[in-house]
Amino acid sequence: MFTSYTNGHYHGVAKKNYFKRALGALSAGALPQKCVACGQESFGGVFCLTCKVLAGETDHFSVERNETLSRMTLRCELEFAAALGIFTKGGPYQSLLHKLKYRGVFTLGFKEGRRFGIKYMQMSTIPKADIIIPIPSHWRRKLKRGYNQAEIFAKGIERETKIPIRTDVLRTRIGIVSQTTKKREERMNRTNDRFLCVNPKGVAKKRVLLVDDVLTTGATAEAAITALNMKAIKKIQLGLLALAMN
Repeated sequence: MFTSYTNGHYHGVAKKNYFKRALGALSAGALPQKCVACGQESFGGVFCLTCKVLAGETDHFSVERNETLSRMTLRCELEFAAALGIFTKGGPYQSLLHKLKYRGVFTLGFKEGRRFGIKYMQMSTIPKADIIIPIPSHWRRKLKRGYNQAEIFAKGIERETKIPIRTDVLRTRIGIVSQTTKKREERMNRTNDRFLCVNPKGVAKKRVLLVDDVLTTGATAEAAITALNMKAIKKIQLGLLALAMN
């Protein structure tokens, strides 16, 4: 678990993974000057102007009945849902998520989290959450990477919103297999027992902003929401870095 964030680094990560991830972050710089998708100048942003257009910035922060919310409606009840961008095969957000998840450049997730937080706080029609809960990653993935990318994203949101993060609420159940390599049909048919709420008092009567890096089928988000809904939670909102197009 991370204990602090300083100059682009998280402290408290397992030693065997820390230096590898820190070097990855340093290679990109605390504020990337090159577009993560094409390598052109980005002037401090994540994408250059061309890739920013190609990335498909969403209108989810101005349109309440948006694509993310509509996709989850048949699965569960949400007060609000939004993604920053659109994930497409070979697109800019695929490059960003690849570097975030597999190349150790976790500053990208923090930077995008801050951008989400700014947009979230600018909304006047949606009540703000009491706590932020990042969806836990499979323990093998976190052990291998040294971090949970959803937690990195949540840290950026916390920086801008001042809404506290709670990582002591949701846990991945022992024996559950990682969903990364499963086919779409297998994910869709998963039972909703992947997560366990281990701290009911931490969420009772609270409005929760649940966050993750990308939404594909919605099975993972649904499983997390199901676990939280069993604990007399007030309302659930969903925040995403990207929404995958089917």
